[in-house]
Amino acid sequence: MRIFVCILQLPSNMYKKVLVILHDSVLPHMSEPSLMIDFLTAAYEMGGGISLLALNGLFILIHEHNLVLLHRPSEEEATVVDPYVMEEEDPAQCGALESSLWEIKTLQKHHHPDVSKAAGLINTPLVQQEEDISKVLETSTYQLMERELTQTVVKKIPLEFETAAHFLQGGGGALGRHFCLTFTSV
Repeated sequence: MRIFVCILQLPSNMYKKVLVILHDSVLPHMSEPSLMIDFLTAAYEMGGGISLLALNGLFILIHEHNLVLLHRPSEEEATVVDPYVMEEEDPAQCGALESSLWEIKTLQKHHHPDVSKAAGLINTPLVQQEEDISKVLETSTYQLMERELTQTVVKKIPLEFETAAHFLQGGGGALGRHFCLTFTSV
């Protein structure tokens, strides 16, 4: 379908006409509406008003025709119990791949303290009053990097034991004699 969209170069006014009627007149009558994903994505990537019109069709596809995750059962078959068997010693039989708890444990060991702190919240007991976690959920990678780059260093880190007065200058030391930048007679 992506190749068809590349070959079919519609003028922008035709895109607008198609996208205005697509969600009402076309998608409900299609046997396989998910085939329109490439067309709507290409229309969204055009920018401007066409992108806004394509968003409506994409929303309909996501909301009404979205597929479930392959490794998860549908809502009718969903189980409430975690499939991981902690007592099982054989990793192939413990059901860890069907569980998502290992992902949380991995995030708790993350190198960035904000990520590990957010993942560690699952271990704390629930309080009676709800906490606002929108700050944690809305933090992007860009914001994490900006925060790290703008932090000031609390103390200077020592890089050498003795403070150097000159860089590779001649002198009494062995380094100065052998790697001198100025010519001296030995």
